Amino acid sequence: PHNSKFIFTCRPFIQYAAVGSHHIKLEGLKLDDAKYLLGKYHSNIDKDDFNSYCLRLHNATNGHPLWMALTIAQSRDDINNLNDIIQKIENRNISESDVNYSSTISKTVLSNLWQNLKEREKVILRALSVSAISESEDELSNVLKSKINYKEFSRGMRSLKLLSLVIKKENNNYVELHPLVREFIVSNY
Repeated sequence: PHNSKFIFTCRPFIQYAAVGSHHIKLEGLKLDDAKYLLGKYHSNIDKDDFNSYCLRLHNATNGHPLWMALTIAQSRDDINNLNDIIQKIENRNISESDVNYSSTISKTVLSNLWQNLKEREKVILRALSVSAISESEDELSNVLKSKINYKEFSRGMRSLKLLSLVIKKENNNYVELHPLVREFIVSNY
């Protein structure tokens, strides 16, 4: 047994100097991982286009798993959405050494995602963003019943899960937001 604590975060570098503390920078996913992720959504596109999308996505997100997954998920119905989002990131002209690199990509990917959500999904995300703990889907639907009915809630939750915006907890009945998604919603909406 040991008394060690391991904290994994995808936030920008935090300067913390203390005895027994060590910062390790985790690298992004490899290009082959980007190909695997994109192949799960778009296995039927032209091989050259597929390889081009993978390379551009990997370079634009620096292999960050969350940003790649959210970008790909937004293109599940239309591959052209992937090109549009990658282009938005590329047009920001940011370099990996920029201290705001992760924040800029986060804002680009999540802003694009937010614009394309239905109102019922935004209502659910706003509610989850102010919750300090995981919520059961039943409790959450009950809290939101004055804004959206159960059918709308169910459809919204299904969509948010497909977009990987909510994290399923404990026997899949409890949900919460990824901390970066929560931070984006609280800061902007």
